[in-house]
Amino acid sequence: MKHHMLRTSVSTILGLLALLSTLQASQPAFAQEGSCIDDVTGWTNVCTADDVWLSSLMNDVDTSCMPGELVTLNLEAGLLSTALERYDIGLFLALDGGGADTGSCKHYYLPPPLASGGTCSVSGDACKKDGDCPAGETCTGGYAPQSGSGPFYDAEPEDAPDECGDLEPGVDTYYLLGPVTVPCIDSDGDGYLDIGTAVSWDDQKDTTCASAGDARPNTPDKCHYRAIDVMNVTVLPGLIQVQKTAQPEQLLEPGGWVTFTFVVENTSPITVTLEELVDSVYGPLEEAGGDCALPQTLSPAEIYECAISAEVTGDAGAVHADAVTAWGTNWNKESVSGAATAEVTIVGPPPESGVGMPAVVVSGGMAAAGVGLLLAGVYLRRRTI
Repeated sequence: MKHHMLRTSVSTILGLLALLSTLQASQPAFAQEGSCIDDVTGWTNVCTADDVWLSSLMNDVDTSCMPGELVTLNLEAGLLSTALERYDIGLFLALDGGGADTGSCKHYYLPPPLASGGTCSVSGDACKKDGDCPAGETCTGGYAPQSGSGPFYDAEPEDAPDECGDLEPGVDTYYLLGPVTVPCIDSDGDGYLDIGTAVSWDDQKDTTCASAGDARPNTPDKCHYRAIDVMNVTVLPGLIQVQKTAQPEQLLEPGGWVTFTFVVENTSPITVTLEELVDSVYGPLEEAGGDCALPQTLSPAEIYECAISAEVTGDAGAVHADAVTAWGTNWNKESVSGAATAEVTIVGPPPESGVGMPAVVVSGGMAAAGVGLLLAGVYLRRRTI
């Protein structure tokens, strides 16, 4: 009884697995998230061939981002076969800021091509593109490599179950990748966002491709790695914010000692190295006799504070103003800077009131009573006389 139940359970499990496999194979996906090229193939791809290139990545609008932050883009990819026809094109886009060999990727393939093809505008001949028609005619209903959404080239029309688009040699083909979220990284320092990519292809005709999982290299070298710029997404340099305060802000003529405090905050989402603090009057702050010490590594939102004491002198009415400038670099050695100014005013002593005698200040009812006693004394002296 137990053996029978065991055989039944095993048979049931195997049947469910087979059904699940069939369902997965029958549901093609235009993109698969989390699958880089080595993960999909199960082997290490060397990607030494250059038959197919990812020629461009463009966002739908010009934009900018701060280094290290996540940014959502609507990308269009430009693809080009530099050799012969290439089949079952796959595109891998790294989502984690690394390469597209392994890790977190989005895996695309060209959606199903137009199976029936098109017709020439005058002759009615069958065609796939304008070049298949007599001179001056256009191919209506053929594949549209410039549209970004297809229909795409079908180089394997006799392989009826084939669901993956191919590339015709020498024709720029564009594909709208849709929204994708990637970290804002400028890995080559040219000011534009970079994304790690891999393009794969099959050089064997009539290999059936039914889903994104089949759009992969048929050998470890039928692919091409490239970290590519998104040429209309600018990566801004990191930011730092600088504050400078003076205590006290006013001095009696001719002057005195003031404590200047400097605060630098890393307002970038990535680490910044603070390398220089230079005051317009006192020079490099680490040499100005205070507690400033450089360089300093500041994590996002981290603050560095230091101070110096200096003597400030001048005539009454003079304003002592000086600025501090901070320089540093982010993780990609791009410059960041900030500046702030503090002022100290020199004031004169308070003016004297009255001439030839000290001023007496009396308040409220005491003043009235004093005047009354003074008048009464004058009257009594006059009556006595």
